[in-house]
Amino acid sequence: MTVLEKNLASLEARFPGLGAELRSSPVPEDLPEFFLSRSGAVTARWKGSTLASTFDPQAEAQRFLPEVDSEVDFAVVGGFGLGYVPLALLERYPDLPVLVAEPSPWWLGRLMEEMDLTPILKNPRLSLLLGGSPSQVGIYLSKFVCRKVSWLPLRSVATVFGDWLTGVERALDDFQAMTRVNGATLERFGPLWLGNLFRNEQALGKNMSFGPTGIGDLRSVAPGCRVVVAAAGPSLFPLLEVLKKYRERFILIAVDTAWATLRGAGLVADFLVIMDGQYWNARHVDGPVEPPTVVVSELVGHPSTLRLAPGRLFLASSSVPFLRERELRTWGDLGVLKSGGSVATSAWSLALLLGASEVAFAGLDLGYPSGGTHVRGSQFEERSHRLARRTCPAETLGLSWMKEAGLTRKPAVDGRTVVSDPRMDLYRAWLSMSLKENSRVKAWNLSAVGSVIEGLESAGSEVFERWPVQRVPTWTSRPRRMSSDRSLEALGDLSFPEKIGPDWVDAWENAGQRLWGTEAWQILGAQAANTWRVFPSPRSERALLAAWKFESILKSQFLRSSKSEVDRS
Repeated sequence: MTVLEKNLASLEARFPGLGAELRSSPVPEDLPEFFLSRSGAVTARWKGSTLASTFDPQAEAQRFLPEVDSEVDFAVVGGFGLGYVPLALLERYPDLPVLVAEPSPWWLGRLMEEMDLTPILKNPRLSLLLGGSPSQVGIYLSKFVCRKVSWLPLRSVATVFGDWLTGVERALDDFQAMTRVNGATLERFGPLWLGNLFRNEQALGKNMSFGPTGIGDLRSVAPGCRVVVAAAGPSLFPLLEVLKKYRERFILIAVDTAWATLRGAGLVADFLVIMDGQYWNARHVDGPVEPPTVVVSELVGHPSTLRLAPGRLFLASSSVPFLRERELRTWGDLGVLKSGGSVATSAWSLALLLGASEVAFAGLDLGYPSGGTHVRGSQFEERSHRLARRTCPAETLGLSWMKEAGLTRKPAVDGRTVVSDPRMDLYRAWLSMSLKENSRVKAWNLSAVGSVIEGLESAGSEVFERWPVQRVPTWTSRPRRMSSDRSLEALGDLSFPEKIGPDWVDAWENAGQRLWGTEAWQILGAQAANTWRVFPSPRSERALLAAWKFESILKSQFLRSSKSEVDRS
């Protein structure tokens, strides 16, 4: 059997069908030159560059390897080279999965004709990505636990395929950044979401027999209506008198941060949108919400939110991705209220859901006009005054909060510029895209000092003068019955074993999928389980233990919240 045949057999055993891809790859015009180094190991020269040491390429590969600590879950090698670096990495770290991203499938096929690569190709911890889009790196790694990835680009490969390796590095950076953000978000807010979810479900009906009224019940209930969305920017305050004068001509949707100011001015909103589940956000609406205001929220909102307007509560599908499948199974389709990250964008989506023909935004500044952060009378504004002291007045506190956000300047509606930040850039971009997608709805910006939002036309009180008086109906919620599919039996505990085996991993996965649903399990445990199955080692066992511990914390939160509510009922 020739070297090529041995290599192809090993390749086919590990990566079925890949050999055919190598043979069909186009042959480059200039071919590599293989020769022996002084140590007797094969080296090569291609496109004017030496691909490895002409003295001792194996020793060079050993010197090239960095120290890889136990926290690294994956190593990605930029290019196969002559195979010395991947082999040295696999041998030095016997529990480390290695992904080799090779830009040229033809090169690997040609190398298999010259060198015995079976020690590399047979290694069960080796993965191969050949050619194609560099973004495939992130797609592949997303199947496994990759909290920390070591990137090792080969200089010889970068000389020939520098742009491709740069694309791989960029895709890898994006993937790791997304992994860190998602992990941090889940770790910080996961227990909060779950605690809110169970307290809310128990509060919706005795013994959880009845559930919420979905936001879908409001679809097209007011076709052709005119809507004002009241956000909490500083420019809302001078608009209050105008809104009071023409109040009978529109449906008023208020965001939670603007509630106190509107109420203080005598303006009663038809809808109050509250989407954040944190305690301090719930403080924007202290006390009951009088009729006829309807409260719009979601199941992971703060429990006090669901008590604000009995009989006038509508809930949207959860904005938390890993709870959506479970929610759908338990309550059915509540209806989606799209959001761009800001409660004002959720209010805009509600206006579309109602069937609005025209929408005017009041107080949607998406910036800090004259250094202000929120409208006078809002909880944020009042809190800064409560925290102020002689050496740190309210203005100083507001400035410090703005600086933390990373300030930029954006065009303002008055022709000047207004201070903004990257977070508001995201809201602005999302809203502009949604305005474009819903161009049939005429949208106005009543703010005279806020930032320019593409798709919103600047307007004043003349908009209201041509709007007719509008009769606003009264909406009441109709609770739905809860599905019996969800039960606490799925919460049975599985202790972590002294020795991990396939049966335990399967049992853990089955219990997790029953409890959380398939989509949620992909985030909570599927990656760790898949990493252990594909690359069983002490390193993947540690990743599995970390995932089990975190899932157990969330599970205990489930149990604690549920049992405490059942005991009180």
